[in-house]
Amino acid sequence: MRAPLPLLLFFALCGAFAGWLVGGATPAGARDVELHEQPWRLGRKVDDPLEVAPGRWTLLPYLFGDFDLQMDVELAAGTHLDLLVRQVEPRFVDKVREPFAGRWSTLRLSTDGDGPAWRARDEALAQIERPGVGLAPGLLATVWVRARGAIVTANVAGKDVGAHACVDRYGMAALVARGGNAVVRRLEILPVPGASTWWWARGTWAAFGGLGALALALVARARGASASWYVTSVVPVVLLAWQVARRADLELGFPPRSALALALVGCLLAALALLARRVSVASVLIVVAAGLALTEGASRMGQRHDGVEALFGVDAGNQISEAYAQLVRGPKGLLGVDGKGPRVFLLGGQLLYDRGAPTEHLELLLARDLTARLQKPILTPCLPTVDGWTGQQWRLFQRCFTGHRPQVVVLGVPRDEMARDAASGVARSTPADVQRVIADAKGWCAQNGSRLLVFADANLPAELLDAVKAAARDDVVMARDGASPADLARQLAERLSPWLQP
Repeated sequence: MRAPLPLLLFFALCGAFAGWLVGGATPAGARDVELHEQPWRLGRKVDDPLEVAPGRWTLLPYLFGDFDLQMDVELAAGTHLDLLVRQVEPRFVDKVREPFAGRWSTLRLSTDGDGPAWRARDEALAQIERPGVGLAPGLLATVWVRARGAIVTANVAGKDVGAHACVDRYGMAALVARGGNAVVRRLEILPVPGASTWWWARGTWAAFGGLGALALALVARARGASASWYVTSVVPVVLLAWQVARRADLELGFPPRSALALALVGCLLAALALLARRVSVASVLIVVAAGLALTEGASRMGQRHDGVEALFGVDAGNQISEAYAQLVRGPKGLLGVDGKGPRVFLLGGQLLYDRGAPTEHLELLLARDLTARLQKPILTPCLPTVDGWTGQQWRLFQRCFTGHRPQVVVLGVPRDEMARDAASGVARSTPADVQRVIADAKGWCAQNGSRLLVFADANLPAELLDAVKAAARDDVVMARDGASPADLARQLAERLSPWLQP
């Protein structure tokens, strides 16, 4: 007996609902993003160009879709200039700010050597001193950048430097200099109509799901499927679609269209597998195909941050691009390498230095105490990593922040230094690791005219405290248990002030 038409329509509607669920994997903040649609031009006079210096970036906080960019720039000798594009970082969507690791790609120009033009975020951080497209110092160069979807291409000084696939299809832009200054005499960003976002609309995938389910229902009807199949087979289709959408973690990014298609096909194949009246080679192959499609589709609906999380910690947000620009965000805003005054650089993480209210942060209290003692401004930048430990903090300092040239480095050893990974159960640090970090930090300070002070948190495990004392010797301050933030700042200031005297 052939299934009646209402049953076929019911099956198609359930398929449409499954497609609607799959389409929901695209975050609403990406699907409904408001892009900057007006041309942006650098509003500077000819005799007053934009100067981009180390530690003083130019951030364009507009979300651009597809665009054409033109820039005339001069670089000093020994300079690297990065143009960050497709920069997507946490932002408020419906009054909620989702934490994640910021993403971007960069076009690097250099007057110190010659190298690859385009780099993804992790590659740029790993090769932070490696040159980009070689330019002659002091000569004007014209840069053209074309962004279409996730693909960006560039031409630098008449040379085609190829294409690069970004993670995102939209984002902000920024200019970052290292080593020397860059002068930007012209900068124009012209938005162009991009590919329609209908591919990521939930209605689109609802239509695909409905059509696919209708075709499947017609096949089932031709094979004489029972009425119960139309009712029972939609259950795994809808449940699988719901699971795919629920587990997607795209962090304000667009998923590949192929990922959405694979997920929807996998859901429909699950219903097709139930059409077989007995186990056969064909039915087994259909089940395998469904599993592979769902697995592959789901794997493409997430972002990977393994390398950057090892360097910055989890959900570092805009810290990543700021660190690439040698900027440290603190209670008073961003501090670059051009900040005036001696500086004491605090490593150890916010769980060690942030003691409650904003006014009780050791960064502020220590700066105030040292400034009062020495009668001159003292800067005390503190890395914004929430849960830091010695190895992670020292790697991050060496990778991104040595340009600050601090007079003193305070290496904090937090009480959770040896915390264990929740998944593996392995401790992230050991007393021997801490001793090696202290030795490395001492060596760097000795070579760079700086001093190292180790700040041990209260209630460290005995074996860790013994290792810290043995490695730091006399250059250690141990936090007093129960001490107020002001008392801890005073402890540190008493040891540091003699080192900062002229």
